Formats: sequence, C-alpha cells, structure tokens
Amino acid sequence: MLHTPFQAPRAAALLILPLLAGATACWLHFAPPIKTADELRLRMELPAELGPYDSQVLLHCQNDPCRRSFPVSSETALKECPACGGLLSPIARSERDLLPADTRIARRLYHMPGGQSYTVTIVLAGADPRSIHRPQQCLPAQGYAIERQHAETLSLTPRRNLTLAVIDSRRGSDPSARFGFAYWFVGPHLETHSHYVRLFWTTYDHLFRNKVSRWAYVAIAASEPLNTPESLERLASLLRLLMPAIELPARSPS
Repeated sequence: MLHTPFQAPRAAALLILPLLAGATACWLHFAPPIKTADELRLRMELPAELGPYDSQVLLHCQNDPCRRSFPVSSETALKECPACGGLLSPIARSERDLLPADTRIARRLYHMPGGQSYTVTIVLAGADPRSIHRPQQCLPAQGYAIERQHAETLSLTPRRNLTLAVIDSRRGSDPSARFGFAYWFVGPHLETHSHYVRLFWTTYDHLFRNKVSRWAYVAIAASEPLNTPESLERLASLLRLLMPAIELPARSPS
C-alpha cells in the first residue's frame, strides 16, 4: 500500500486562505467608511490680472461635431458657439466625457504682449483618483509626438524652488509646430513632479489614513519648447507671479 506524504505547504495554504478571506471580509464590513480629505493647497481660481500678461479664459463648444475652443475675456463674454450655436463651457467636451463628475478644473490663457503665451490648467481630483493622469497618455492620443522629457528645477524666490516635469512636443511632421509642456502634482502636504510619488502617497493615505487625498495637477502648455535657459527663465517669470496668487499654506499631517 502506498502512503502519500503529508504536504505541509499545501495544508497550510488550505488553512490560511480561508482565514485571510474571513479577515478581509470582516475588515470591509467593520472598517469606517473612507473619507475624502478636503485639505487643499491651491486655490481653484486663476487670477485674471497677472503682472504684464494679458489674460483670457477658454470656452469650449459642447456640440460633438464641433468642439471648437474660443479665448474670451470672461466666461460670460459668449453665450453660444459662434461656429455652430452649441453650448459653451470652460470644460472641454472630451474632459467632461472622460473625467469623473466631481473633478474640478480651472484654466486660463496668459500672453505676454509681443512674446510667448501659456495655457495654465489646474485639475483637482475628487473621490475618484482617475481625475488625474499623466500627459504622456493623453498627448500622443491627441496627435502630439513627445520629443524629449526631462525634469527642471526653477528658482522662484531665494527660498523657493519648484521642480517640474517638462515635455517638448510637436504636432505632425511640421518642425515649427512645437511647444513645451510642464506639470507637477500638489497634494495636501507635499508637491512632486513624479507620477509614482503621487501614486505612493495616494495609496498610503488610502491604506493607513483611511482617506482619499485630493491631489491637484498643474499643467502649463507653452507656445515654445522649454529646452533652453531663456525659455525656462520666461516660464519661471510667469510662475513667480502665479504661485503666490494660487498657493495656500500647507497644513500639518493628521
């Protein structure tokens, strides 16, 4: 008669797996509901007046075949799309279709007379972290080719540096259709240019603080590539005026 040896690892797994499943079920049942943290580091309103820059808002047609955008002086300057008569909104139709309903967006176009223009966008996530995604995902989908990616640290004040992720991109094969894109993320207690750092702290808050932290994503599309000291200094000049107008003091972690 053959005797089958006792398989200790298999037996242990048969005992442990039901225990883990039971513990997970108990945790899901008795754990307090996850809270959406309401600590914010940025004002969700971009300034209309910013030093020497002209300022406009962008209104987007919500009519699916049209979807054109119009820079105007204020959100009430146009009542309907001049091209098709459709409804206008500060949020683009593609953003409205893709982003969760509790996502908040602020956007304004700044233009230096005789110089460069910058479209500044702030996206504030709600309870659903899918409100924020990397531009490396959406830029190629919109027909832009990414030529170079790099990190840049800009000096805003003697005590304040800001590190940005910078993308140099172009549309189509025209070498003149090139622009720069800079972005970073702002959480309740820190800022980072790294998508992976943001994901780490989002997961940490979820697991250990039982909170969904509201991260903001700040993006600046420049009308020139951000690949020279001169172009980066022009961006820094904009940020030296912009950041004091939109930043809120950080709170200590709870």
